[in-house]
Amino acid sequence: MKKNSHRKILKFFFKTFFSLFIFIVSIQIYADPVVIKGVDGTWLPVLASSWSEKNNGVMLSPAKNIDPQTLRTKLLEAFPGMSIEIIGRNLFFPTVSVESLFSIIGGVDIGISLQTDEKAARNGGNIILDTKTPKALSGDNVIESRVESISFNEDSGKMFIDITITGRASKGPFRRYFGRQRIKVAFEMKDGTIDQDNPQNKKFAPLLLLKEGSTFSFIPEQVDSSRIFTISNFNIIKL
Repeated sequence: MKKNSHRKILKFFFKTFFSLFIFIVSIQIYADPVVIKGVDGTWLPVLASSWSEKNNGVMLSPAKNIDPQTLRTKLLEAFPGMSIEIIGRNLFFPTVSVESLFSIIGGVDIGISLQTDEKAARNGGNIILDTKTPKALSGDNVIESRVESISFNEDSGKMFIDITITGRASKGPFRRYFGRQRIKVAFEMKDGTIDQDNPQNKKFAPLLLLKEGSTFSFIPEQVDSSRIFTISNFNIIKL
């Protein structure tokens, strides 16, 4: 997927919903943490854009408009005993794993708001995303996939996810599908933006966080005349 396309999707997501807040185990998060735990148990980026384990520690890249030094300072204020180095534009946390680090800092407001190119995207509002996506999908029609590219049409509200099927349905009419395919998700629009009160929009909103290389499973609903999947449910495995 082209980087500009992914940035456009994220920008529209923030603009539409004002805040990226997820309702987890009946708890509403009203902050700007580094990461938050998604409904499927994976860590979702907020102030961070990516991370990896290397050199017996964790290398974390801040989001585009987050200053690394400011992020380090705020983290040390919140967690005085933490060791954090700055390497280039990245923060390095030595002698720690991703899971152990995020179990400490995940979901904690450190006093930084994510910015867009224009102004702060968060204005104190919040949107509660539907948490009814199961932790694991079951059934003969479940398909596992890897994201190749994503596009979003702001006029129609249609999102297209190009995927490679990595795990075919075990039985049924969708078993014959493999390789490169496309998924369509239609968001209901209101006054030029996604209608944040629409339950279906809330359910599928986490898909806007997908990027090239993300993996997720889904239950196909049908394949239309253009050979495009529509889906009834999904489970994000890895962003």
